[in-house]
Amino acid sequence: MVVTTILSAWRNRLSVWVYGVAFMLCICSFAEAQKPGDSSRFCFRISAGYAIENFNWSIAGNNENGEPVNILSELRWKNIGGPQLGIHGEAYLWKKLSIRGDFYKTFITTGEVTDTDFSGNDRSDTLFHDTFSSDKGSISGYHGAMGYTFDLAQKHSIKPFVGYGKDSQLLYLLRDYGNVQGDLKSTYHTQWVGVLTGFDLCVSLHPKLTGRGQFMYHQVKYSAAADWNLIADFEHPVSFKHKAKGYGLEAEGALEYLVRKRVTIVLITRYRYWTTGPGTDTLFRIGGNTIVTKLNPVHRNSLIFSTGVHVKF
Repeated sequence: MVVTTILSAWRNRLSVWVYGVAFMLCICSFAEAQKPGDSSRFCFRISAGYAIENFNWSIAGNNENGEPVNILSELRWKNIGGPQLGIHGEAYLWKKLSIRGDFYKTFITTGEVTDTDFSGNDRSDTLFHDTFSSDKGSISGYHGAMGYTFDLAQKHSIKPFVGYGKDSQLLYLLRDYGNVQGDLKSTYHTQWVGVLTGFDLCVSLHPKLTGRGQFMYHQVKYSAAADWNLIADFEHPVSFKHKAKGYGLEAEGALEYLVRKRVTIVLITRYRYWTTGPGTDTLFRIGGNTIVTKLNPVHRNSLIFSTGVHVKF
């Protein structure tokens, strides 16, 4: 039954990608017929692939200074991932000045999370440890930026850009292996919001083959809200909140192969690393009792492989 459900979900998502690619090819054919010559002012890319991610956070002590225990409770999500959809659009406003927008969403279908509590410093004297399923949820992002293309020798180019973005994760703690009683469905919802900057590098490898690289830096404010649904002493739907400041790094490598005048097939590999400095953990207990403790640095990394169709108009 489980295998059948998974295969059915994959077939449904695959059909979306197939119809989307077919739609883009039809649009491209129309664009070629209407606009002879290489006068493209707009490009659009749709891609599909697979993403895998690790994520962890911990809190310290029972006060804002993180005392007396430097790691009191720690959660680690491991190998959370699933199919990912990506959409990119770019329009040239004036000469080589352009604006761009990106969207991606990962549909989580696999992964697990561990929850561990300690009574001693440096993860010593374990009080509680359990492993839970985390095969539900999503990871998404919206980015907008403005850039300017500088031509280099031999059909190469570099494009610096600046912009703004919002990335988020909706993560779950679901069933465990029999230690927890009740319908466990706890959630942890994050947001990474702030300015970004970076550059695109384009290198012509062959008349039909182009290599592309991208580097991006995010300066963000991190926030998260959790609902620990089985703990009666916590408020619901918001049991606690996290806040911190951090940054994100992204590196992408891609190969584009020209299959038609304005159509390229793209193979993409992307790596993301995000982290924060220390922040605050605010716990809301039933009866209005609020406790503020120290949030240790939050860490996140992901790897994405995808392929897509890039169309120029």
